[in-house]
Amino acid sequence: MNRQIDRDTSVLNTPTSAWWNEAFTRLLLEAVPAEVRQIVELGCGLARSAHVLLPSLPDARYLGLSTEQSIVEQALEALRGAPFAKRVRLQQSPLEELPLPGGSADLVLSLMTLQHVERAD
Repeated sequence: MNRQIDRDTSVLNTPTSAWWNEAFTRLLLEAVPAEVRQIVELGCGLARSAHVLLPSLPDARYLGLSTEQSIVEQALEALRGAPFAKRVRLQQSPLEELPLPGGSADLVLSLMTLQHVERAD
């Protein structure tokens, strides 16, 4: 499936997100099946995945989890005015606890999250 990049996500570019480019966006769009209905992103950051995926997945909902409330607030600000914002829920939460009925989702993303996890010795 060849989906279009439907939204300008340049507002989400930060010095630490240089790896997220058009090639990565296309890869993500091609990898996610069209029938996905519930997306969960662990360590959602600014919810870039929602900005990229939801325009081409009109029946999908997105739950972004972050362990930091300040990140959730920044992501909510970045979503302001997005036509798909009503299908997005962002919250501060431990990443190992999915706040969903039955704890299940069609797709779980964790992009660049492991770099922030402290190593247990």
